[in-house]
Amino acid sequence: NKRGVGYFISAEAFAKTRDLKRAEFIEEQLPIFYHNMQLLGIDLEELEALIRDLPDIQTITTNKN
Repeated sequence: NKRGVGYFISAEAFAKTRDLKRAEFIEEQLPIFYHNMQLLGIDLEELEALIRDLPDIQTITTNKN
């Protein structure tokens, strides 16, 4: 462990990480999510309305107990 040595990331790190997480979501999580929607009888119109009614993400993250 050397004093003064830090960690550096490339300028594209955020975009690359987001792209990887997006692909993972589409390939792994989305099919399960959609299957559950079908099992529960939730169509895309209802899903859109439910999403519109969700609280803002900042509200969710700042009100954690």
